[in-house]
Amino acid sequence: MKWKVIQLAPKGKMKSGSGNKSSGSFFGGRKPVSSSNGTTFIEKGLSIEGGTIKGDGNVRIDGYFVGDIEIKGDVEIGASGAVYGDINANCATISGNCKGSINAESKIVLTSTAVVEGALNSSVVVIHEQAVFNGMCKMETNVQLPDARVLSQKQAVG
Repeated sequence: MKWKVIQLAPKGKMKSGSGNKSSGSFFGGRKPVSSSNGTTFIEKGLSIEGGTIKGDGNVRIDGYFVGDIEIKGDVEIGASGAVYGDINANCATISGNCKGSINAESKIVLTSTAVVEGALNSSVVVIHEQAVFNGMCKMETNVQLPDARVLSQKQAVG
């Protein structure tokens, strides 16, 4: 089962220029509003348990989500957000709670309000002061470190 959470405009109101002519009966008189940057939102107060979020765009979670996230874009967990599952994305910025592994191609950022338990895997990891992180961190990089034995031999000769 695939889910896409959409943001809804207040009853009877639409963002200007959206062009949506939906009757709105399915949404209780509210019209769906798509974001301009292709970001899917799980807003504060919304809870989704079970399933996987997959896609090419970006995801921002300010609510509660149990399941895995597999996004080619960026994932942002807001300060009020909580995710219990694995995250795979280009970039992950965590300001809320997260329990599970986080794998990011470009960067993982834990802001000062983040509480994370699990594994971090990215070439760049930024952990701000006051962030809470309990787990393992693995930073993949193409830089090869010299063998310790070679270094000690060069120091002994030099």
